[in-house]
Amino acid sequence: MVSIITTVVAHIDHGKTTLIDCLVAAHGKISKSLAGDMRFMDTREDEQSRGITLKMSAISVMNNNTTHTIIDTPGHVDFEFLIEQSSLLSDCFLIIIDLKEGITPRTHSLIKYINKHMTILVINKIDKVPENTTFLILDIINLINEMIGEMIFTWENNNIILCSAILCYGVNYQISKKIFRKNTTIEHIVKCINYIEKQIFYFENKKPNEIDKLCKKFFVANKTRKSILSSIMSLSDSIFNSLETIYKYDQKEYIAYVSLGLIKNEYKKEDLLFITRLHYGILKIGTVLYSHECEHKIKEIYKYTLNGLEKIDEITGSNLICIKSNVKKNTFLSNKPHNLLFKEVMYPFYRSFFKYNDFYERSFKCNCQYRTMFKTEN
Repeated sequence: MVSIITTVVAHIDHGKTTLIDCLVAAHGKISKSLAGDMRFMDTREDEQSRGITLKMSAISVMNNNTTHTIIDTPGHVDFEFLIEQSSLLSDCFLIIIDLKEGITPRTHSLIKYINKHMTILVINKIDKVPENTTFLILDIINLINEMIGEMIFTWENNNIILCSAILCYGVNYQISKKIFRKNTTIEHIVKCINYIEKQIFYFENKKPNEIDKLCKKFFVANKTRKSILSSIMSLSDSIFNSLETIYKYDQKEYIAYVSLGLIKNEYKKEDLLFITRLHYGILKIGTVLYSHECEHKIKEIYKYTLNGLEKIDEITGSNLICIKSNVKKNTFLSNKPHNLLFKEVMYPFYRSFFKYNDFYERSFKCNCQYRTMFKTEN
């Protein structure tokens, strides 16, 4: 069974947590009507009260015999270290950009992770920009490709998703071919989405009987704009389809990488668990693995689910898990003694990060000036 671990990154309020709510709603854990308001991954009281994500958390869902583990990360720059840690645990990245706000300084700093990871570009809130939509979408795609220095993101590569996370709808190239048949250009798709939204709005106010027909056609029980649009163009289907298209397995020389410590019970130090990426093999309770310092016996194993952490006796890689053991963070584990040090293994990783230069700075300043003009006009 294939397992894909994906980190979701974005600037604050670009729709990261709302998008994950849509994925959770698609698997029946919460209602679609609550997606965006529920903030399912923000489990702490301070996160719910402040409306921002303050920790790294994960869920695991199934799609087409593929296990998808989604890691949610904070958008604020003060939590950059959590994104670095999650990048070492992940196969893929979802980078989300608000269409109206465009590329921000925070988005600019997140682009450095694209060089190392298989990445999906998610352009969100397309329903909030009724005019110049196609131009702004192409502007974002071209600017990011220029910053990276190569054409990584193209519509035909199936690594771009146009969506409205708050309405739970989205479309990529392959899904658009099934829905819109022959003409699958971005311009045509944007026109079709705008037309569908206008028709639904018209039916709601003038012809309620037509809404009933539309709901029967797409097997929609709830006669709302969100339910109808998400049934026609499912955001979760587009995301999983893109991830399964771009994913390529990368064999590692070590069995597992131990990342941050996770306190399961904040009042008991003995409940400290370590978030771990198991790359391959079978891990059981009692298994002895080796770091560069000593041997470590696995005392407990937990896997991520939609309902939180679930205690298990054994698990097969590749998977994101939590373990209880006498380990330290940023440690590589193997089935035999080794000399793999974190700084030596990860130095090439950090060297491959995005290099900032004058050309990118000019591009970014031009983009900021254009966004300022656009907001002023609207």
